[in-house]
Amino acid sequence: FSARIADLEAKNAELCERNQHLEAAVDAAEIGTWLREPSKATFEWDSRMRTLFGLEEDEVASREAYLKRVHPDDREAAARELELITASPEPGGAEVFPQSVRIIHPEFGERWISSIGRIDRGEDGGAIRLIGVSFDITELKQGEDRLRRSEEKYRSLNQSMMDGFAVADMGGRFTETNRAFQEMVGYSKQELDELTYSDITPDNWHALELEILETQVLPRGFSDLFEKEYICKSGLRIAVELRAYVIRKPNGQPESVWTVVREITARKKAEQSIREWNETLEKRVELRTLELQQSESRFRQLADATFDGISVVENGILLDGNAQVAKVLGCELSELLGQNVLDYVAPESKDMVTNKMRSDWEGVYEFVGVRKGGHKFPGEAHATIGTWYGRKARFTAIRDLTKRKEREKELQQQRDKLNQMMRMAVISEVSAGIVHQISQPLTAMGVNLAVISKRFENCTLCDFNSNTLLSEIEAEVVRMRDVIRQLKDLAKPTKGNADSVAIRDVLVDAVHDMREQASAQEIDLRENLHELLPDLQVDRVQMGQVMQNLLQNGIEATAAQSRNGRSITVAARPLDGDSVELTVSDNGVGLSPEVLTHLFLPFFSTKSDGMGIGLRLSQTIVHAHGGLIEGYNNVGGPGATFRIVLPQTESQ
Repeated sequence: FSARIADLEAKNAELCERNQHLEAAVDAAEIGTWLREPSKATFEWDSRMRTLFGLEEDEVASREAYLKRVHPDDREAAARELELITASPEPGGAEVFPQSVRIIHPEFGERWISSIGRIDRGEDGGAIRLIGVSFDITELKQGEDRLRRSEEKYRSLNQSMMDGFAVADMGGRFTETNRAFQEMVGYSKQELDELTYSDITPDNWHALELEILETQVLPRGFSDLFEKEYICKSGLRIAVELRAYVIRKPNGQPESVWTVVREITARKKAEQSIREWNETLEKRVELRTLELQQSESRFRQLADATFDGISVVENGILLDGNAQVAKVLGCELSELLGQNVLDYVAPESKDMVTNKMRSDWEGVYEFVGVRKGGHKFPGEAHATIGTWYGRKARFTAIRDLTKRKEREKELQQQRDKLNQMMRMAVISEVSAGIVHQISQPLTAMGVNLAVISKRFENCTLCDFNSNTLLSEIEAEVVRMRDVIRQLKDLAKPTKGNADSVAIRDVLVDAVHDMREQASAQEIDLRENLHELLPDLQVDRVQMGQVMQNLLQNGIEATAAQSRNGRSITVAARPLDGDSVELTVSDNGVGLSPEVLTHLFLPFFSTKSDGMGIGLRLSQTIVHAHGGLIEGYNNVGGPGATFRIVLPQTESQ
């Protein structure tokens, strides 16, 4: 008896251990277990089962609680299924049953739950107990749904193609064809499914196709565009051009060949007719055909290389887009598809973008976007409303403005520096005028005071206070001389922050900054820069100011001329003697004799709102850099030229 007890205890321990293993496996797989007895109103659900259906702690697992969680659209069918499962089986009916149901989880929303159960029946065939397991298959359902949508999209694109499309296995048997291909050869899909590629290809083309397959398609994955013939169901031969692609299995073995086909029978007949009538005309047609192909190729390359991200959005959800939109948002396109585009808009722009999307607003606007990872960026969107596979959608071109904003900030900083330089130039000119006007009278006053002081030394009638007064006056004159000396220093031209600068970059930047203004006046702004321009020791900002001043004057002078042929040329070349020549030439109204006389005088201007300081400032800057500047009318033609010569080495 003791041995029997020990044996039972050992088996019980083994059973407990197996039960623990089973519990661990069920827990790891997040599988819920349940038991239902039709004679009872409640179910026996474990904790994982209650979690799957979102039952509260105090909520009873009953038929009503179960149906309450079932999706409203599926509730009636689920109720019927409960009754059918427990009904007496038909002869030969299965005792194990599968079941999938869609529920509304109170926390996670719509979910799919799959169950596998076993029915224990009594002697009368009625169900006395149902026991089984349930698990969440939502991700599987979502994956199936995405795959179905992808296949629908692929098939929609395939069937809407104007060109023929066919897929054949490596034995040549057709596995898929689109409507255009079927109409092209005159066979239905069902008929083509019973044929091979060789059945519609004339014998004289087999060798060429085999060569293309072995030398192009299999080695590199696709073929060049080539021409051949098909035999239609009616027996008619048609000419086609096509390109073939190989599709491989995961192990690299070729699985099928995809072919895109275009019928060119009419074109071939036209070409033959043209050759018969006139060989010269045929060559012209062939040349034009080549040009059209090259134009189409350039257009396709341009479209593929666009810098803008393109998105197709329906109700805020991204349906499709190009690779650039994924690059702008810092992620893969596969991550974006199906996502709400507002998730990639910064909080400060979200209300504005939302309102535009809801109102179907079309046009261009700026916004602040958010890349994957949370990094913000300034963006520009150009939105239009259209249709996508028969559905209303919003098409938006998105551009990253980060570099443009940085450039605008740099330009504003440069403008601030130039404005400060202009104010300092005005101060310098005013200071120079003051120095010039009062230096000579002040010198005369000093000489006269010296004479008076000398005479007072020998004058016995002068009292002590008179000598003191003269000394004080003389001291004030000395102080005024110091002030004049300081004003002279302020009026002296300075070279600024000179550094080794690529003068080509200075000229290119100046032309770039003024090009929009020139274009507005229909002026062609040209560059003629020598390839071997050296670096110069100059202040980049100051020399940029000089070039912009000269270009501004050239634009204003040229704008007064006829609209045809307006142009300004910026040129630069090295000169003998370690110097560089810069010129700005226009074909405008030129320089009048009066202007030539006062060309670099301060505060002289022919414009009503001009300060007359631009050319003076340019001369001051050029002289400070050890260079020279001059202006003159063009010889034998309209317009004027300003010429600057700068040394290559720093002026001592």
